Amino acid sequence: MNMDEQTIDTLFEDLIIKRKELVKKLPYDLILLDEAKINENGHTSILVKILKFSNDGKYPFLESFFQMMEKHVGSNVSIECKPSENTDGSSIKKFANYIDGCITKTKTKTETNAAQYAVIIENKIQDAIDQEGQIDRYVCNMKGQKYNDNEIFVIYLTNDGTKEVDNKSFFEQKGTLEYDSNMKNGRFVMMNYRDHILPWLERDVLPYCQVKDQSLISGLQQYISFFKHRYNLTKELMEMHEELGNSIYGKLEKNLNGSDKYSSVNELEKSLNKAINQCKNRIKKDILENDVFNKIKTDIESYDSSLNFDRIMSEDKDNECIYFRIYKDEKTWTTMCIVVGFYRSYLFVQISRRDENNIAGKPIKDLKFKCLDEDTNTYFGSKAWEIDFEKALPVADLKNQIIYICNEINKKGAQYGNSKNLNIMSIDPSEIENKAEGSSI
Repeated sequence: MNMDEQTIDTLFEDLIIKRKELVKKLPYDLILLDEAKINENGHTSILVKILKFSNDGKYPFLESFFQMMEKHVGSNVSIECKPSENTDGSSIKKFANYIDGCITKTKTKTETNAAQYAVIIENKIQDAIDQEGQIDRYVCNMKGQKYNDNEIFVIYLTNDGTKEVDNKSFFEQKGTLEYDSNMKNGRFVMMNYRDHILPWLERDVLPYCQVKDQSLISGLQQYISFFKHRYNLTKELMEMHEELGNSIYGKLEKNLNGSDKYSSVNELEKSLNKAINQCKNRIKKDILENDVFNKIKTDIESYDSSLNFDRIMSEDKDNECIYFRIYKDEKTWTTMCIVVGFYRSYLFVQISRRDENNIAGKPIKDLKFKCLDEDTNTYFGSKAWEIDFEKALPVADLKNQIIYICNEINKKGAQYGNSKNLNIMSIDPSEIENKAEGSSI
């Protein structure tokens, strides 16, 4: 039996009213990491700091981390990663050679029979995009440090397990890691914060702390609280959601059997999800149109009234991007083609010269954030800002980047944009996801 639209509307309205009542009863929370807007690099730093903890020459958190990792490697490989009491040849590093985190152990002269290993941690808690050949580069780096294929592991650490690695990230080194994307096996280890790191912190890390480690205990408690709020796992939130569920259940038609009730709730879920997603997309389009495009257009025209500012329409109605170009006459000024859009939790911009057809209409996730044409060097640069919808979007930063390029072109003319080896940007675009916050074009 299908749930009619009037029933769905009634349940939806009741749900909103009930939720408002319950939210008022929730305690006032101050989650410091939420307020500080911690990014992926911050989470990597915290994880590395925890793994470095030692007591009487032992590394209990690193050992339990390896034990957790061992449960998720493919059954087709063996793992011999164990912390050594001898720190010679051992290291736990962050951001070395552009790798988020890396745990290594090399054999010393007195450990000829000991295992050595290199465990790469690629942090994707904010769903940053996978760069072309990114994992390949990291694995090759470890090979260059004389690690054998069977000694190299990659932990792909996501938010909640829903993000999958893009094949373009490692196509040459899948054999090294013995990874099959269909089987999810090999030494490429899929782990996430919700199902693995949070339980590990509660089960294997916090209980081990001693009374003297008050600072560590306090930090861990705050970090655990951060994740419980992030995943709606606090006692108060779980009770609220249980009451909301009971409220919906109590309003289902009494004469429905179990199967019909289940089907009705599924229909309600689909309708709500669709409505919410459509609303989010509409809001994002409004933001891009009003807060980004119109603001930049006004500022650019104020900067130089002789500049033309055109909107390039995308045929993809669901594409969360806007495309536009800035130009004067072709002889004295090179055209700038700009795409601005949302992707996951980031606001992206890419700026190139001419050839707007190379980007217009493409989803932001399909854009190659590197030189569009290395022979003619049509690429100016790209940048990503992590979004906080509770604060102002970085429109001023974006406008300043565009004006900077306009100034360079005004000073040197169209030949500047046509010259070989043009790169007026100061960041390597291949690192855009690691340096999304605080980087400059």
